[in-house]
Amino acid sequence: MSGPSQNDSAAIQHSELLHMSYREPFLAAQLNANNVLDYFSNIANPFYDRQCNNEQLRMQGRPLDSLVNMPGIEYTLHHYQEPVLYIIQKRRRVITDSGQQLEPLAYYHIICGTVYMAPDLASVLNSRLATALDRVHVAFKKCQRASNFDPDKGYSWNWGDGDKTKEEQAKEKEEEVQRQLQKIATPFQKNRVDILLGKMQRSHPHIFFQSSPNKEPIELHHPVKAEAKSTPRPTVRKTKNEADLGPAAKRARTQ
Repeated sequence: MSGPSQNDSAAIQHSELLHMSYREPFLAAQLNANNVLDYFSNIANPFYDRQCNNEQLRMQGRPLDSLVNMPGIEYTLHHYQEPVLYIIQKRRRVITDSGQQLEPLAYYHIICGTVYMAPDLASVLNSRLATALDRVHVAFKKCQRASNFDPDKGYSWNWGDGDKTKEEQAKEKEEEVQRQLQKIATPFQKNRVDILLGKMQRSHPHIFFQSSPNKEPIELHHPVKAEAKSTPRPTVRKTKNEADLGPAAKRARTQ
């Protein structure tokens, strides 16, 4: 099996260039009609062919006016609207005895300092056809979802749900079931149940937690409630009086 031909590689490279861009931030703000070709001739620009006549004149230090006497590929400023838009034309110059012929090869537009490759007619038509076929494909899918077949009645079309997928229809049915269940209990009953469940959870907290069915439960560490400390009663110091003293400690009576 032979490898890809030169035409195939050129077509692949052309399709890749349609999705690329080039910008030099330091020089983009200084663009004008006099230096836009120098800006486009930067080596980092993927759209610039270094085998062109512009590069040869640039290396020789000759002006671009000499392009009229050189056959081959060249770049020229085709149209501009300063300071936003510049259009560069890539063309081939053919010099014969009968005269000169210019064959346009590609166009590049520079918008606010960013270089893009203008798509050719074939690329534009392919993109438009792909978009149109995608819309037709979506329309056929909608028709297929909306069609219903009954052996007695034949085909029927339900366009109300035709735009919705099976997942969306199942979700709507589930939401309708939830709405019907919500109508069974009154708001007071639902709130009362939530209060009771909350009280039960607070009075009977979870002690063990099982992360997966195959693992052993993990004991949760609940903070131990501190017991209420009894406030110590103040000690009352009793003053000694005559009643507390023994008979030996009684004072002698005064005569």
